[in-house]
Amino acid sequence: NPHIIHLYGVSFDPREGVSVVMELGVRSLHSELNEIWAERREISPARRVAYMGFAYGIDHAHRNGIVHRDIKPENSIVFINSR
Repeated sequence: NPHIIHLYGVSFDPREGVSVVMELGVRSLHSELNEIWAERREISPARRVAYMGFAYGIDHAHRNGIVHRDIKPENSIVFINSR
């Protein structure tokens, strides 16, 4: 699904812990929204589409039995015209 970040691999080392290799995102939804609110500006159409992608990705995951147990803006990566 294009609205879910790509996971390339996971490894575990007893000394280092868990390592996750995943696609690099642009920034968190939290930082995006804080910037928009601080500047009191309107959300651009491109950003609205990107934010809707977040909702579509969550919907897709839920329909496939995957539940993210900590959904919040800080854990949401935004891609704007970068894929």
